[in-house]
Amino acid sequence: MFLPRTYVVGKNELIDLMYDHAFAEIATDSSPADLAAEARHSFNTTGVGENEWWHERSAELEKVCPDFSEHFPTLVLMESQGAFVNEDQSKPYLEQEAWETFQFGLEALLDGIQRRLLSEAER
Repeated sequence: MFLPRTYVVGKNELIDLMYDHAFAEIATDSSPADLAAEARHSFNTTGVGENEWWHERSAELEKVCPDFSEHFPTLVLMESQGAFVNEDQSKPYLEQEAWETFQFGLEALLDGIQRRLLSEAER
């Protein structure tokens, strides 16, 4: 598999990029924009907001996997450090996640273009 070169400023950015790549591999028929639109309009269909829907299901997770933290310590650590907190609490989680993913990707692309142009200008 061919992977294009990507300039990464530091360790945190590399980890973010790795997570984005891993999550992009998860099979789905929906794009981030589709998921965001679905999340925004879910209340009209279900009568339950996205945050409430996820909160109700989180109790089920504790039932089916009571030792979740032992099986997924990195995920638990990420959550404890605020990795899944929306920057904008007024937007549904999936919509905010799609926006943040788009922003990260765009910034990485633009940083790469800038670095390439600067290196060519120095020649």
